Parts: sequence; structure tokens; C-alpha cells
Amino acid sequence: KSVVDPKKIELEKKSARLLELQKKQNVYDNQKEQKGESLTTEETEELRRLFIEINAPLAQQSQKETGILASIIMAQAILEGKAGSSKLALEANNYFGVKHYKHCKKKFMNSNFECCMLQANDHPSDRFKKYNSVLESFEDHARTLQNKRYKKCFECGDDYECWIREIVKAGYATDPEYPKKIIGL
Repeated sequence: KSVVDPKKIELEKKSARLLELQKKQNVYDNQKEQKGESLTTEETEELRRLFIEINAPLAQQSQKETGILASIIMAQAILEGKAGSSKLALEANNYFGVKHYKHCKKKFMNSNFECCMLQANDHPSDRFKKYNSVLESFEDHARTLQNKRYKKCFECGDDYECWIREIVKAGYATDPEYPKKIIGL
């Protein structure tokens, strides 16, 4: 006899609803010029709430293991991955817009990329890493912030505003509004 775990069923329902909202937002983002239907304010709040509820344990575990604030991890994933509704998040489990520089070179331009996907960003043929899971994306993000160039972040302790300022100073983001956007979340 199998025992039904109500918590697991509830998590599956929430995950399904989150995916539904992420896809709807992605369609809108990609069809703005065609006046696609955007999420309502309530749906946007639900999207963020579910994204946080489902993924916060990953960020909290990462904080325990690495010292990187869970609030920073989640805010960056919400902003950069549009709470999982960006094309990169939906198609590549890339929640932080991590580019792939090593293995996906121009000579592979017409190949079927397994390790990365092409998407115009700073350049028309930018390559972004593909991950097998959200967890892999979060782990790679943590490895990035553990690089010595982000050493000053760890001197910030629990001060998330200091973290963001130091992340930007170290070259993580080029958008001058990045700290304001992250802190606003």
C-alpha cells in the first residue's frame, strides 16, 4: 500500500500553478507588440509568492553552505529570471542570466547546443548556460559569487544593501539601476 503525502501533493499543485503563471508571463513578454494579455496584479503577486515559497529552501540551503544571503539569491532570481518566467528560466533552468563562455564557441554556431542556448542580449549570439534543474542554477550562481572578485560581499554580513552594492562594484551587473531594482524587491 502506498501512502499519499498531502504535503507532496500540495507542493505539486503549487508547482503546477507556478509554471502556468510563468508561461503566461513569458508569452506576454514575448508578444507585447501583439498586445498579449499580461498577468493581473494578483497573478503577479501570486507568481512571486509561489516562486519564493517553492525556491526559498534552495536559497536558504545555499546560504548555510556558502554564506551568500538567501534574500540576495532570491531577489536576483526574481529580477534576472523574472521569477522563473523568462525564456532562459523556462527553457534552460537559467535563473540568473549566466552566460556560457567556455564550451559554446562560434565554431559550434550551427550545432545543436546541449550545454547552452543562443539568445540575443548584449550581442545577437550570446550563449547562456543550460542547467538540468533549478538547483543546478542556484549552485552555479553560488559558485560565481564565491569567486575572489566578490570577496568584499562577505564582509557585509547580513546587510543586503551592502551585498548588492559590492556585487555591482565587482562587475556582476552593468545596469546602473540594478541595486535599486534588487533592493526594491
